[in-house]
Amino acid sequence: MSNQKVIELSNITVKYGEKIAISNINLDIVPGEFIGVIGHNGSGKTTLLKLILGLLKPTSGRIKIFGKQGRLTGRLRSKIGYIPQNPEIDRYFPIKVIDVAMMGRYAKYGFFINPGKKDKKIVIDSLEKVGMKDYIFTPFGQLSSGQQQRVSVARVLA
Repeated sequence: MSNQKVIELSNITVKYGEKIAISNINLDIVPGEFIGVIGHNGSGKTTLLKLILGLLKPTSGRIKIFGKQGRLTGRLRSKIGYIPQNPEIDRYFPIKVIDVAMMGRYAKYGFFINPGKKDKKIVIDSLEKVGMKDYIFTPFGQLSSGQQQRVSVARVLA
């Protein structure tokens, strides 16, 4: 494996108004490395993840993802999956489990192109891996929160 850093945070500080959320964070992650982020409520875990995802800009410091500074797009963006802890879901929105999982393929084929057989197979395989294949045509809003999380994991896998 390459030793090119997948994630590189250098002297990152984030403030919300005058309140410092995280201060002088340095972090390097190389391919194949697994890390865990733990800490008390309000310690900056979500802020750190939002920085890595490009959803938040640091007050100071430098972020590089896959050796690139700035907002990730295209192929590089598709290499990062994210499952929110408490997603806001309209339980009455008419979307099926397979459609939610298929959203994980959008970075590969785009929003306005119909997925092909290969995409559908990848999505079904990802749903099978998380034990949700039998729910493919179930409305997403009818699932328990735990089942919704498993479908979200399938979306990231897809």
